[in-house]
Amino acid sequence: MAIIKKGTIVAKGNPNQFISALDGKLWQKAINKNELLKLEPNLKIISKQFIEKILHITEVTTIKSDS
Repeated sequence: MAIIKKGTIVAKGNPNQFISALDGKLWQKAINKNELLKLEPNLKIISKQFIEKILHITEVTTIKSDS
C-alpha cells in the first residue's frame, strides 16, 4: 500500500503496519462549532463529521486531549 500526497508517494508499507503505527494516536471528540474555532489552531484535526447534528472531530496526537 502507498500513501500519496499531491502526486508524491509519502509512505509505503502494508496496511497492518500503518494501523499499528496509529494505535493510541487517534482520538475522537464531540464538540460544538464554537469550540472548533478555539481548538483547531492547536490540534492536528484530520476529520470533521456532523453526526446527528453534533460535530465529531478526529485528531492525531500522542497524548489524549482533554480540551
